[in-house]
Amino acid sequence: MAVMKHSDLWNTSETTRTLRELHKEQARAFTLNEQSAQKSFALIATHCEIVARLAVILAEQSGQIVTNTLIEGALAHDIGTYSVLAHNAFAHNQVLFQRDIYIQHGTRGYELLLANGFGEEIAAFARNHTGVGITKADCVQQKLPIEPADYMPTNAAQEIVALADKFHTKSLPPRFVSEQTARARVEKFGSENIARWDKLVACYGVPPRDVLDELAHEYRMEIL
Repeated sequence: MAVMKHSDLWNTSETTRTLRELHKEQARAFTLNEQSAQKSFALIATHCEIVARLAVILAEQSGQIVTNTLIEGALAHDIGTYSVLAHNAFAHNQVLFQRDIYIQHGTRGYELLLANGFGEEIAAFARNHTGVGITKADCVQQKLPIEPADYMPTNAAQEIVALADKFHTKSLPPRFVSEQTARARVEKFGSENIARWDKLVACYGVPPRDVLDELAHEYRMEIL
């Protein structure tokens, strides 16, 4: 299976080029200095880039049409993550997120995208990608610090991006995630979550291990 080159993604459309600039703006807005801004951009924008490449692979192997919207949504999905970086992120060579509000990165990204002229079609990728979807009941039962509502993928493209997102981490150092590790992580959050995971995998499959190996080698990252 051919793997789309990373250089192709940010120049897919005028929207993807604009998204790249918004990533850079957000990196500067939520870090202490230019060095930290560069590190946060490298971490978060590269994660979005990798998720976009994985999303293309999942779409192709499941017979879905690869659209600009799929790529744009993948590149946009974590744009809100800069806003939940800790104040001193990267100060000690480790990324620090504000864990108590980290889950807000989806809704913050959604609002940011709308405020910057992106339509609902793209902004919804940020809102609906966290975990394998979050229901209103999840919000209430887990007392999540977001408005109680359904934050579930609403179409195939959003489902593919939410699934692809689980095969790469924004840890430091960032890593790819094997199918076994990804499923185990989802399973920790209960039977309903693993049922959602199994449904997504049944529809779209998982990235082939040789593809993960190829990408891990290209980006010089390990696989968990």
